[in-house]
Amino acid sequence: MEIDTALSAILRDTVESAGITIWEGDALEADWDRLLQDAGWQGEPLKLVANLPYYLTTPLVMKALESTLPFSSIV
Repeated sequence: MEIDTALSAILRDTVESAGITIWEGDALEADWDRLLQDAGWQGEPLKLVANLPYYLTTPLVMKALESTLPFSSIV
């Protein structure tokens, strides 16, 4: 998920052919369950990979840990 519109377009062009989905928006405000459902997710383990400002790290990791989603790794 990328909040920057210009960067999300570049990321989509760069990585979607590798099976990586880029959503545009605020990861803290997003409904992850709905996004995954809309994308056809079948319950496979998820990986959360982020490069973000330090002040967002704890809230984002806590959102992931408090969710019912099956994260196999968070980095």
